[in-house]
Amino acid sequence: RLCGRLRDGRSEWRLEAWQAHGSAFLHAVQFFASMKIFVRAGPMAGEKATQYKEAKLPRKPRVKMTRGVQTESRLRVVDNSGAKEVKVIGVKGFSGRLNRIPCAAPGDIVVCSVKKGKPDLRKKIVFCVFVRQKKIWKRRDGVNICFEDNACCLIDNKGDLKGTQISGSIPREVADAWPKVASQAYSID
Repeated sequence: RLCGRLRDGRSEWRLEAWQAHGSAFLHAVQFFASMKIFVRAGPMAGEKATQYKEAKLPRKPRVKMTRGVQTESRLRVVDNSGAKEVKVIGVKGFSGRLNRIPCAAPGDIVVCSVKKGKPDLRKKIVFCVFVRQKKIWKRRDGVNICFEDNACCLIDNKGDLKGTQISGSIPREVADAWPKVASQAYSID
């Protein structure tokens, strides 16, 4: 199996063979060597494997839930980070069909713009964890649950909370996916 990857403007090919012997493997190596293309089976001894991706924000394990917030929705910020209201401009990890509006459920990471709050935070793009929604969703045990507002709390690029306290309760699904949020929450429903 041959895998091609583009890295830093140059092509890098990696050759994987399920069997180390055989004429097909030998011919493939000779073919790529004649074309002067970089052929490599993996990192050499004493070398580090190259990291192609940056560190990502932690994502919650997907629990099937009705998604109650979409882009352009306004959310109340329930931590003491200084922001009061944010507008959703994107949902991290959402993949849908063409022209489908990104939507989020509690526990998702949303990309927001700060609309109300401290002057140094206003008009800034921030990451938030969506913690409460008005839309009713059904749990696996048959209980229907909803909250009185749509709310979120701000996080940094590593997934740590920017505030030190969260007002109000959060659902169990968010507490399971985000232990740091659960430790700062008032109560868990």
